[in-house]
Amino acid sequence: MTDIDRLRLVATVVRTRSIHETARAHGVAQSTVTRAVAAAERLVGFELFTRSATGSHPRPEAAPAVALIETIVTAFDALASLRGSPPTGLRIACTEPPPPRVETSIAQWRREQAPPISEVTVDDPVAAVIAHEADFAVVPIGTAIPDDLIWQCVRAVRGGGTALVHRRTESPQVTAFLRMIG
Repeated sequence: MTDIDRLRLVATVVRTRSIHETARAHGVAQSTVTRAVAAAERLVGFELFTRSATGSHPRPEAAPAVALIETIVTAFDALASLRGSPPTGLRIACTEPPPPRVETSIAQWRREQAPPISEVTVDDPVAAVIAHEADFAVVPIGTAIPDDLIWQCVRAVRGGGTALVHRRTESPQVTAFLRMIG
């Protein structure tokens, strides 16, 4: 496993707050995720997470290191997308980290598909889709969307859930991602 792969695992633990969910999302053993976290902690010289029965939570003093890890992973993905002349990758707009089901599909896409997929944090994910700044918006079920957009439920819970919103005119990449997420 490369250094960037280990950092990608750590970044996912930050988003999911879970070693188990990270392992599942990336298709690796929990011990692999634990070793990746330990390697990052050795690199920075201090613990990054507080581990408890409720999950793995970034320690407040680790915020600068966590931010750098996320920046490194994002920058590496952007750099990797420059090789050759690849088509523009998929972009997913959200206001907070996507739910585990979307995170799992993103990780699977990164392993199995090209072009790359990236997450974009914005104030209004639906507006990003309308402006063609993103292919998908991750929003709470019940969010108002214009008639020219389509939504697909990705997580339903009592009183709400999460939907994936996209334009009606789908590219082959959008169609493939929708098939992957089910």
